[in-house]
Amino acid sequence: MNKFTVIDETALGAVAPQRAAPGPKSSGVAMNFADSDIKAVRAAIATLYQGIVMTKTQAQEGWGIYKALIDSMSGSNTTKYICAIVPNDKMTPLGSQVPLAQLPWLNFQARTTKDPRIEFAGMPLKEQTYAITRNTILFDKIKLASEFEDKWVYVPDHLPLSVTVLLTKEDESFAPEGTVVSALELFQTILNLEVQ
Repeated sequence: MNKFTVIDETALGAVAPQRAAPGPKSSGVAMNFADSDIKAVRAAIATLYQGIVMTKTQAQEGWGIYKALIDSMSGSNTTKYICAIVPNDKMTPLGSQVPLAQLPWLNFQARTTKDPRIEFAGMPLKEQTYAITRNTILFDKIKLASEFEDKWVYVPDHLPLSVTVLLTKEDESFAPEGTVVSALELFQTILNLEVQ
């Protein structure tokens, strides 16, 4: 399984272990996630960030890195952006703009930056707005699976992904449970799809 986490927007290729997903309502029956599950998560993200157009800002080792500047609903003074990382993306030129719904990403991030010029490779991205819909599979509950010095990793009840929440302060801590949406909205969050 190929997975990676972009912590500094430069580290590609870190491999995460596969997990046996719990069955519905923790029945103990393992689920095998199908392509339709992966497509459902991508569609839910595209619906959450409906109308957002991503710009290819970087390419590394065949991976395309697409970013969009988004309105920060938290009211903080930081610049919030989303990032979709797409495999086998050598043919799309830098600066290309693609609707989020059309990107076959394996890694999706909601992040903040203090230096948008460097973050977006000097490309002038315009802020885009979005609205959260209540009827989404992204309200699936997530539970803490692992704690590390720099991140906490959560596993959703029913979705084929892992949710990594990055610690940004030394004494920061998070709740043991939440939802995918709350992680994306409130924290520096990385979603890795569980693909086989």
